[in-house]
Amino acid sequence: MSIISKLNTKKTRLLIISSREVYPARNDFAPLIEDDSKVESPSSQYGINKKFTEINCIKSYPIDKLLIIRASNIIGLEPGRKTFMGLAQKSLKDYGEILLDIAGESKKDFLPVEVFTKYLLDLIIFNYSGIINVGSGLAFSVNKICNLLIKGYGSGKLIFQDESVISGQFVLDVSKLNAVTKKPFKSNQLDDYIVSLGNQLKELN
Repeated sequence: MSIISKLNTKKTRLLIISSREVYPARNDFAPLIEDDSKVESPSSQYGINKKFTEINCIKSYPIDKLLIIRASNIIGLEPGRKTFMGLAQKSLKDYGEILLDIAGESKKDFLPVEVFTKYLLDLIIFNYSGIINVGSGLAFSVNKICNLLIKGYGSGKLIFQDESVISGQFVLDVSKLNAVTKKPFKSNQLDDYIVSLGNQLKELN
């Protein structure tokens, strides 16, 4: 008997934090919908591992007591973390510049960690089960994100190493999330949040 099977009791619900990388790589930039994912073509080895974890959990646990969250790029104050935002913050703090090795117009789905946790709590309270995307559902260019961070920091410059490489673009379809929480995320919220991150980063100095 698997560990997951042993967890299955009348009162136990299972929560899995998965990733948007379970989805196949897309060139048309269409929103990624929960039912679109294919096991044979996630976008990375990390995505393959996450996908098989999902499959094994679904096979081993009742779906009405299982919640699988596919998260977008969850961001916060994270200088030095090996993420896009973490590397950008550390570079700005240490060197006064952000170096981009992809095109500034590459677009991604970003969501503040504080908002992510509120969505997570709502889904738990509402006893939601199944697979659900948790993100902003908004496509923000890395160029805009970096400039907002610099604005909040009060100084710095953005340097483009290669403007020809558009890489890692994605946006999640969050219609299920919005239907459950009734709290759609607005673009101006992300604008204000990134500026506040820049302010906080400045205070670390």
